[in-house]
Amino acid sequence: VRPMLVSVLLRPDQMLEMLGGSIEEAMALFSTEGAKSIKKLYGKASHTLATELTLPAAQTRPVPIQVYQKILTFFLYRQGLEDFWGLIANIRGEMLPGGMNTHRGFFHERELIACQKSKALELASGRSKIGIGSKQEERLQRAAQIMLRVGDLRSYCRFMAQAGHWERAICIAPAVSLKFWQELSSEYVETLSAEADIQEAAPFLLSTGRSSALVDAFIGRGDLDHAFVVAKAECDQLLPTQLSGSSQPPAPKPPPSDDARAKLEDVASVLARRHAEMGEPLLAAMCHLAVSKSTRALSFLSRAHEVVLAYVLADLLELPKDPLLLKFLAMSAEHDELYDVAAEYLLQHPQGPDIHIP
Repeated sequence: VRPMLVSVLLRPDQMLEMLGGSIEEAMALFSTEGAKSIKKLYGKASHTLATELTLPAAQTRPVPIQVYQKILTFFLYRQGLEDFWGLIANIRGEMLPGGMNTHRGFFHERELIACQKSKALELASGRSKIGIGSKQEERLQRAAQIMLRVGDLRSYCRFMAQAGHWERAICIAPAVSLKFWQELSSEYVETLSAEADIQEAAPFLLSTGRSSALVDAFIGRGDLDHAFVVAKAECDQLLPTQLSGSSQPPAPKPPPSDDARAKLEDVASVLARRHAEMGEPLLAAMCHLAVSKSTRALSFLSRAHEVVLAYVLADLLELPKDPLLLKFLAMSAEHDELYDVAAEYLLQHPQGPDIHIP
């Protein structure tokens, strides 16, 4: 299969030449001459792929991502291969058919936050396929944790409040703004039942500028002494007041610091090493692609002898092709006596025919 793959990578539109006849023909050839004699593709899927590769859209140069995607999906299996195409497309500034999928394993940094927020909203709404049997409170807490990790503290507080954890939400609310904290505290007071101890509601009523409501509550319960004290404190302007609805527009966010950027790339490197130690070079490479470190990703694939994936990555992102990779691909073509294909690979060296590849 490998020589076929090497040939199709270079000449997708010529895959029709690799097709055989019927399955019966293949079985007869296998029974008489053995498996090594079969150098054609006989299945239905191969015929479908060959037909697609003859369409005008598949014959453009440089080779589109979708063409490489169809070829490698047919000939190879690697864990995470589907995410590989999404990362490359994002680096190239393209969007693959199907749009943004929130259930992928790897996301480029440009889409990571948006995908995580979308995943949290799915959890909160109950539309997520993950944890269908979980309770609404658990889903809301999981959604809140996702929002917390992406820095959306307002949504974190909202989801925690919906899950019934008002105190935790109110504690974090000042990190959003003082006005938001007052709004959330006011909403919490509204959720308290009429029979609730007024002492529980009093701190939130006072801190949100609703001292008049506390005075009325004390009067309604007959606590006139307490009502008088609060009314006097309000009269002397000792209690907080409600914030006005108008506020200054938020200042634009500063660009990320060099330290923050270095930290992000360090984390990607740690994840890459972990996947590499587990024998998953493609997953390791995708950790670097997620932060647009394409050269590092290519290095991981090359060192792991993922020759085809390294070639495709270099071709799609217009990176220099390693002469050793070109040599391996050429040798694979020569093994099947595809000498013209081998020569074409060797000519892709940056210095072309002027250099000798030992």
